[in-house]
Amino acid sequence: MAESDETSWIEPTPVEPLTGHEPFSGVAATVAEFWRSGFSDLRTNIVRGILAEFFVAKAVGAREPVRVAWDNFDVVSGAGTRIEVKSSGYLQSWAQKRLSTVTFTGLTGLRWDAKEGWGDDREVRADVFVFAIQSCRESALYDPLDGNQWRFHVVSGDDVREHGTRSVGMSFLRRYAPEPVSFERLAEAIEAAHCEEADATVPPGDTAANGSPTTTRSLDALGLDPIAMTTTSSILRPGASHSTSSAGRCSRVPDALTQRLVQA
Repeated sequence: MAESDETSWIEPTPVEPLTGHEPFSGVAATVAEFWRSGFSDLRTNIVRGILAEFFVAKAVGAREPVRVAWDNFDVVSGAGTRIEVKSSGYLQSWAQKRLSTVTFTGLTGLRWDAKEGWGDDREVRADVFVFAIQSCRESALYDPLDGNQWRFHVVSGDDVREHGTRSVGMSFLRRYAPEPVSFERLAEAIEAAHCEEADATVPPGDTAANGSPTTTRSLDALGLDPIAMTTTSSILRPGASHSTSSAGRCSRVPDALTQRLVQA
């Protein structure tokens, strides 16, 4: 048999979202029954990770309606931000002597392309990381369907790259994102973390990103969450250093923030 050339790649057909009502041919079962059998325990580490990705995808209006398992990052927001989601928790689906230690692994990886193969060096492949923690510490109170039990910490890819390790724990979050972001503020915090330059407040007399004169106002008075805009990403921390590899990215976010910081 002749070897395949570059023009003979076997391309997969597009994935259509399933409803769960679809029946299997030759097996008396539906997709919903398969889901119920395989994914009802949302506490398991694999399923919990996929659930965290789903929450983030819903928050940012992900471009893909169906999760892409083999991609170099987990979610692409409607604005084009590449997001890696890491999840952890204190309770597991098995008996424990003590609570689990919150740990996040796999922060770097080899870039992969179906036609080019694996890259040579491990790297940070996302613009922004969301570290999602299922925060319940009492088994009787663990509710897999309660989104309020989750804590989301947002860190820029630059900070993960600067930290320089493949796994992190709570000490990393205490340094880079000490306070969690609510689900409602998650998209805003992610886009802010993707910006190279965005100041939560602008000193009086300074010029904003859109050229307008500004005055300093509190985030609370503007309806902006101080946690989401000042502590979830080093992008907004004074003195933070950032890569210039994607110059000009997310200029829309500083402008949007500026408009809300300018007094009428």
